[in-house]
Amino acid sequence: MIDYLNIGSGDVRIANSLSMDSDLSVTRLDVYGDANAMPFKDNSFKGIIAHHVLEHIPQVNHMNTLSECWRVLKQDGEINIRVPDFETLCKYFYTNYLGARKMWHWHIFGRQAYSGDAHVCGFTNFDLAELLFESCFCNLKWSKGEHQVPELVVRAKKGEQHNWRI
Repeated sequence: MIDYLNIGSGDVRIANSLSMDSDLSVTRLDVYGDANAMPFKDNSFKGIIAHHVLEHIPQVNHMNTLSECWRVLKQDGEINIRVPDFETLCKYFYTNYLGARKMWHWHIFGRQAYSGDAHVCGFTNFDLAELLFESCFCNLKWSKGEHQVPELVVRAKKGEQHNWRI
């Protein structure tokens, strides 16, 4: 039985997870699907992996995307999110940190080598926490990224559904 869903997986495969992407050019894919309308039953997965996905989704769709994640997660399920650290990347770009202005530009806006390779929004810790709380996630656990490029890494539990917005 598959316990995890890897959304926006590209060609990355993770053990015990189903790979889903909306890019038809991805060759190693289990399910073609849109994160805003996932083709899965409610309470299907123990966890969701969303590494470097949200920055590719227009901000107006973030709530819907995370609502879909909430819907397909089992009770007490967990989402694992990684996004570029917009605030730190902007500082690095502005100060030309390591003399790598072009690299920081790519991490802020995407390389734009193809249509899905553009970042359409950025996140700070506050932005991401607010979005998760609004989407009924709780118990946020932040950790350091594993790469030299600044990223925000957070795990959040599926919380109780509520009818209010921040």
